[in-house]
Amino acid sequence: MSETNAERIRKHFNSTGDVWPSDISFLIEQAERAQEFELNFKSLQHEWVSAVHENRRLRGALEFYADQEIYAKGYFQQTVLIDCGRTAHQALEQPK
Repeated sequence: MSETNAERIRKHFNSTGDVWPSDISFLIEQAERAQEFELNFKSLQHEWVSAVHENRRLRGALEFYADQEIYAKGYFQQTVLIDCGRTAHQALEQPK
C-alpha cells in the first residue's frame, strides 16, 4: 500500500521537525478542505435537527387522528369533528 502525502509529511516532520516548502501548499489545501467539511457538517446537522422537529410535529397530528380509542369508544364527534382539522393545520403551519 502506497504512502499518502499526509503520512509522508508526518513521517518527515516526526523525524526532522521540519516541513518541506513544497508540502506547505498541500497542508494549506487540506486545512481549507477541513474547514469546508466542518461548515457543511454544521449545515447538515442543522437541517437534520429541523427535520426531526418537523417529523415530531407532523407525527403528533397524525397520532391525534389515528387514535383508535376515539373511534372505538364513540368519541369521534366529541374529538375529531369538533377539532375541524385544527390540529393538522397547526402542525402544518408551524415553521420548519
